[in-house]
Amino acid sequence: MRAFEPNSTVFGIAKELSATCSVTGFTNNGFVARDGLVKLRPDIYSIFADGLYCSAEFGAQKPAPEAFQSVLAQLGRHSDDILFIDDMEESV
Repeated sequence: MRAFEPNSTVFGIAKELSATCSVTGFTNNGFVARDGLVKLRPDIYSIFADGLYCSAEFGAQKPAPEAFQSVLAQLGRHSDDILFIDDMEESV
């Protein structure tokens, strides 16, 4: 299943960052893919100290601003506090 094929560059950056700061995941995949990642790829899931969110939780997908605003609200953070990385250029 493609949803479980990690982009090694993006996850490598996230793993490096997790050593010095909190890392949150946000995927356009739905609940099934998110929950599957937890079970099938615990090595990747363990990177996300602040959680792993999916667009289905918010009713909006990246790159829509409301999708990002929903995650920020869930985290109680401001966009100035966030470094965003993604494997899709249109989402950055």
